[in-house]
Amino acid sequence: MILVFSVNLGYIYLAYEELLVYVPHLAGITVSVAFLYGPLLYFYVAAATGKPVPAKYKLLHLLPFAVHMLLHLPMFLQSAEFKAACMVPVNIPDAVPYLPPAVIVASILMMASLLIYTYTSYQLLQRRSPTEAMPWLKRVLAAFGIFSAFFCIYQVSLFLGMSYYSVLCYGLKFLMAVSMYSLAYVCLTRDSLFAAEQAQLSVAVPAKRAALPASVTRDVLQKLRQHMQQHQPYLDSDFSLTKLAQQLNLSTHLLSQVINEGVGQNFSDFVNSYRIEEAKSLLLHQPETTIIGVAYSSGFNNKVSFNTAFKKATGTTPTDFRRNAGKLAQTA
Repeated sequence: MILVFSVNLGYIYLAYEELLVYVPHLAGITVSVAFLYGPLLYFYVAAATGKPVPAKYKLLHLLPFAVHMLLHLPMFLQSAEFKAACMVPVNIPDAVPYLPPAVIVASILMMASLLIYTYTSYQLLQRRSPTEAMPWLKRVLAAFGIFSAFFCIYQVSLFLGMSYYSVLCYGLKFLMAVSMYSLAYVCLTRDSLFAAEQAQLSVAVPAKRAALPASVTRDVLQKLRQHMQQHQPYLDSDFSLTKLAQQLNLSTHLLSQVINEGVGQNFSDFVNSYRIEEAKSLLLHQPETTIIGVAYSSGFNNKVSFNTAFKKATGTTPTDFRRNAGKLAQTA
């Protein structure tokens, strides 16, 4: 999706600099690829929530893009000279003389596609239980929703006669770029932020720390285990030691020391132990859920961290665990 938008942005730059005459075969391509925004978002959310779209249904989602490409195939097959002759500077109102009614209809369909897919993607995420909510994915949807809103305003403004060189036009394109690349930032940094947090939480406890009284450790551990079992906070992919301490009304220092002394684990391994048990249950009882879907549903932020933690705890990979469990069930 980010690649599609970047292509669109590059096309706009070439148009403003009147450089399209040197690459005339790009003419009109951005209108077609704009039909990919919504489906690609939906595919991403579906995969992230453990409900990937089957391949045959993906083709249906991509049908508007394919139809638009086919309708414009005669133009795409024209020579470079013909396409260059059809081009006019973007500051002229009739900037796309080739089938203007079709362009208007396509723009309306694109706006409808963006709004529909934003809504359906949000509904797909909402169907998850509250404990499985993924804040980073909600931020992705929020950024895409903002992008869709600016895109629709931009298209309507063009219908109303907005000049390509107006302040409003520049401003809307800038806001679309900011919202789309904000979406990219959220997607690309969630794994690195998670890794940084894990590295920080995995630091060994200083050897000189004074041991806690046994009664304190016992009481806090009881409160901690009860909270973990009843509320399942480990299913939150953004879960942290600070969040857990706030939920229990304890200091992070005390909580970290209790986990180290009472359980013999650091915070990361402690939380992952609960996530692994949840993953085992999903692998056994939800065979239709993909491995990445199990990872997200059990609180992990990415497949690599999930596979590493799972193999560390069980000695096998999630895929082998599910396969072996299936074989045992068949022989039983």
